[in-house]
Amino acid sequence: MATMYRRNGLWYAKWTEGGRERRRSLRMHSRQRVKAELVEIEQALEADRSVDHRRDVPVDEFTTAFLSHVRAEKRPYCVNSLSHG
Repeated sequence: MATMYRRNGLWYAKWTEGGRERRRSLRMHSRQRVKAELVEIEQALEADRSVDHRRDVPVDEFTTAFLSHVRAEKRPYCVNSLSHG
C-alpha cells in the first residue's frame, strides 16, 4: 500500500517494495493529481512491477551526457574545473 504526505508544499509518495521503504517526490501541488499517481503506484505494486522507472545507464553514456549538459548550461569556470579534477 502506498501513502502520500506533504512536505514544503510538495506531495510525496511512500511505499514498501522488496522489503525496503521507498519514497519519491511527486513534484506536484495538486492533491487530486497526487491521488491519481498513487493509484498507478499501487497498481504497479500489485502487478509486481517496479515503481521506479529509471533505467540503468552505462557510465560512459552518462558521462558524455553529463559533460554535454554542463558545457551547455554552466559557466565556463565550472566546466574548466571539471577537466582539472
